[in-house]
Amino acid sequence: MRIKILLLLVVFIWDVNVSAEEKEMFLNKPKHVIFLIHGIGGDKTHFGYMSKALSKILNQKNPSTKYIIRSIEYDTGNNEKTPYDFAKDVDLIIKRTTASGKFKKEDKISLIMHSQGGLIGSIWMFQSLKSTPGYSTPDVIDHLDSFITLGTPFWGAKSAQWGNEVKNLASQLGVDVSLPYGKRELEQMAFGSDMIFDFRM
Repeated sequence: MRIKILLLLVVFIWDVNVSAEEKEMFLNKPKHVIFLIHGIGGDKTHFGYMSKALSKILNQKNPSTKYIIRSIEYDTGNNEKTPYDFAKDVDLIIKRTTASGKFKKEDKISLIMHSQGGLIGSIWMFQSLKSTPGYSTPDVIDHLDSFITLGTPFWGAKSAQWGNEVKNLASQLGVDVSLPYGKRELEQMAFGSDMIFDFRM
């Protein structure tokens, strides 16, 4: 009798404290988590209704797999952070999702990235493949199914160069111009930066 009551209590507590999406993570059905990574100066709203549309269409098309869409936000606009720092922030979210107990061998992850998000995702993937400290390990990459970039400036971006010039000019004039772009991310996305050179190589 005590065991039954204890089990009912555990189920009740789990049912109250765990979201519907997290409950799905514990089902036996294979999971495919799709991460959406926005671009510079953006946030999760920049993908519009993509999250709802992907979830609805994919789950209807392939009911044998549970598709979960997660929007990742990072600290774009932070003057001290580079795309490499953002990739480490993204890595923490991916690691949390693929942590043991939640993710099984047959489960998959995919990334859909816009603009700078594609650079961040690429950094995450390449550094993880190389087992660089601070990033995922190749066993996490083994779950990677699709890697889709939209409008990613692998050769550099004019808008980054322009944003950097505006920030520098405003600084010289002593004017406070509020732009949603960080100084170091603009520098690294500009033509000829070290990061862009690495991508070209």
